[in-house]
Amino acid sequence: MKKILIIQESLNVGGAETLLTSILPYIDSSKYEINLLILHKKGIFIIFLPPDVKVKYYFNTDNSKH
Repeated sequence: MKKILIIQESLNVGGAETLLTSILPYIDSSKYEINLLILHKKGIFIIFLPPDVKVKYYFNTDNSKH
């Protein structure tokens, strides 16, 4: 099994985030282990991540003022 690491700042609304959550369900989890490192635990797209994607957060809290 090959491993893929994807590093993303957050999963706020944006083009890269939309694309990422759109293609992740189509990656064959029997061939690839997907690890997603998100720097800031925030963003609406967190709920759209497939359950077989391993997610780690670098900063586990959202300290933004938004």
